[in-house]
Amino acid sequence: MAVTFLRQRVLSNQQICCTWRFVCRQLCAVAVQQQHKETRQTGVPLIVPKHVIAKAFIVHPSTTSVFEASSKYQWLTKTKLFEGLPAPFSNVDNFLDDKEYEHLREKFKESILQNHAFRKEGISANHRFRRRGEEMTMGFLQDLLRFGWSLSDRHRHLDDCFLDLKPKMRIHWARHHNFYQLDQEPAFVIRTKQPSQLLEPNVEKTSLETIPGPFDNYSINVFRHPILHLQNKPGFQNSAFYKYPYNHAMFLTNINKLTYDQQQAYGIMSMFGSLVALAMDYGVQMGQHLQKPLVTKCVITDGIQCTLMCYQLNTLSFQEDFGIKNFAWVSHSMNLFEVTNAKHKPLLFETLDVDNKVCGFNDECFKTVLAFLCKETES
Repeated sequence: MAVTFLRQRVLSNQQICCTWRFVCRQLCAVAVQQQHKETRQTGVPLIVPKHVIAKAFIVHPSTTSVFEASSKYQWLTKTKLFEGLPAPFSNVDNFLDDKEYEHLREKFKESILQNHAFRKEGISANHRFRRRGEEMTMGFLQDLLRFGWSLSDRHRHLDDCFLDLKPKMRIHWARHHNFYQLDQEPAFVIRTKQPSQLLEPNVEKTSLETIPGPFDNYSINVFRHPILHLQNKPGFQNSAFYKYPYNHAMFLTNINKLTYDQQQAYGIMSMFGSLVALAMDYGVQMGQHLQKPLVTKCVITDGIQCTLMCYQLNTLSFQEDFGIKNFAWVSHSMNLFEVTNAKHKPLLFETLDVDNKVCGFNDECFKTVLAFLCKETES
């Protein structure tokens, strides 16, 4: 009798345990369903120890082989892209008075003549792999920055900043349970001591915006590489003692054969990479929102054609498509000046006519680039 009684007790306990597990599963399922109905995520950190090794998908900042690259890079970075520059750059005439701008304009036109009309490029040993016009573009950007720094008497952040040449940046992030890694070396990065002012203070309203996607890795044209360490490099060492950590503006030059859509993707991924690297270097964990969003700007140019973009990093929570998102803005494509359309070969360099003038100079483009440089940082 005792043995029979014990067996019955054991069976009843097993039934109770099974019933309790079934109820728990139902409660968990209901909780998950209710959680998916919410419009805001909790920002729970996804902690990835430094020693973890994973087969990450390698992302290239610029691509010529992805169809609708801008939409796919928006989804990959959880970014909402807006056409047109944000409100602080809606009226670029406020940054300079007419007399000062006219002086800079004439000096810069002389610089264009020097770089595009009278400068010849030598053929290097690896000329097959050298981008055409790269030397002229770098000379053009150096003069452009020189004219921007002439305004440092009124814009103090330009008097105390650092020009970084091709910094090596590397980041990793998790998107829909896949790890991605990005390596990049932008041509120039202007670094400041203080962060840039926010372009969109109301971060909560980003949850109302929608982004393209989702997309699979095959359509994005990313593939897993051999096993590697997930690393984060913001472009500088000894960050605890570094005085100029913030990315005020970036200049991207390797845009040969990139369409306008691909240039947008290039700018989104480059600015996203630089800001994520800085946020993670400051201790923000993957999956969290930024208590203080980060802002940067970029100029995508080959010395003639320019595309201007801005970016605000609000969150590192990439596991879902809802909730707080990052913001990006893009201008229309602009030519800084008109190139020659003559059928005969001009006596000057390929891009200008023989009358020693810069025709069709684009004041809107030049003023906006100067506004990018002069935009004040936080005090």
